[in-house]
Amino acid sequence: MEMLYIFIIIIALTFFILFYKLLSEQKNLKKEIAKQATIINQLMLKDLISSEGSASEDILKQNLLPLARRIFKFIKIKGRFKATSYPELVEELKNSNIEPNLKNDLIEFFNAISLIEYSNEKLSDEKREELRLKALKIIKRVEQFQELQV
Repeated sequence: MEMLYIFIIIIALTFFILFYKLLSEQKNLKKEIAKQATIINQLMLKDLISSEGSASEDILKQNLLPLARRIFKFIKIKGRFKATSYPELVEELKNSNIEPNLKNDLIEFFNAISLIEYSNEKLSDEKREELRLKALKIIKRVEQFQELQV
């Protein structure tokens, strides 16, 4: 009978050890996925700014909202923010230690994108151009994204 208890304890310990290893491996995989997603986003953003002339202009003009989503994901991962929406990210940015000019550009950009995405307002050509230029300014500062500190 005593051997049975010892056997059960050994099996239980083995189960807990395996479960612990599985959890830590899962955590490592999540970190690696986030790291790879950041690299992909960074490459896509760099590709946009390195595209020559009007091709880059057209891409930005046609894809402002998808571009905003990419910037959102990139900033969220690099800054370790928990936001799930643009307004939430804006609030987290306000309380962060990011360089003030970059912080202001990001806040203005995401506030404007929030208005566009969550309202029925049509985007004027002037406003689209302003946002496009703001997005380009943010993308060109992509090296600073590496040093985001919350």
